[in-house]
Amino acid sequence: MTQIDVNQLNQAKANVTLTQELLTKAIEKANSDPILAQEAIKQASNEISSALTAVTQVQKSSQAQSTQTLFEKVGGEEAIAKVVDYFYSELVLKDETVNHFFIETDMEKQRRHQTKFISFALGGPNQYSGQSMTKAHQGMNLQPVHFNAIVKHLHDALAHFRVNEADIDTALTNVASLRDDILYK
Repeated sequence: MTQIDVNQLNQAKANVTLTQELLTKAIEKANSDPILAQEAIKQASNEISSALTAVTQVQKSSQAQSTQTLFEKVGGEEAIAKVVDYFYSELVLKDETVNHFFIETDMEKQRRHQTKFISFALGGPNQYSGQSMTKAHQGMNLQPVHFNAIVKHLHDALAHFRVNEADIDTALTNVASLRDDILYK
C-alpha cells in the first residue's frame, strides 16, 4: 500500500490554485488575440480543474485509508490466520528458545486462539474467548528472552506478508503492552 503525504497533497493543491490565478492574469495582460487568449484560459482552467479533482480524490482516499484499523489494513482475519500459521510453522516452532513451550500444545487450537486474539489486538472484532494473558501464561515463568523472541517472530511474520514497518511497529506496541501480564508468571 502506498503511503500518501496529505501535507504534500495540500501544498500541490495550493500550487495548482496559485498557478491558475497567475496564468489567468498573464493571459489577460497579453497583447495577443483576445479570442486566442480566451481559449488558452479556458483550456488551462479545464486542465487545472481536472488536476484539482484528482488531488481531492486522492486526499479522500488517503483519509479513508487512515481511518482503517490495522486489522483491516492487514487484510482481516483470513490474512491474520496466514500470518499466524507462518509465525508458528516457520518461526516459533523452529526456534529452540521458545519451541519447548509448545510441545504439549494443540497447535490447531493455539492457531485459532492466536488468530482471534491478534485480530482483536489489531482492532478487529472481539472474538477472543481465551484466558487472560496472565492466566494463559501462568506457571510458564517466561523470561524477557522468550518474550523478545516471540516479538521478533511476530515482526518477521508480518514483514514476510509485506505489512509496512509503521504498521508492524503499531502491532508490536500493542503486544509490548502485555509484557507485564506475560513475564515471570
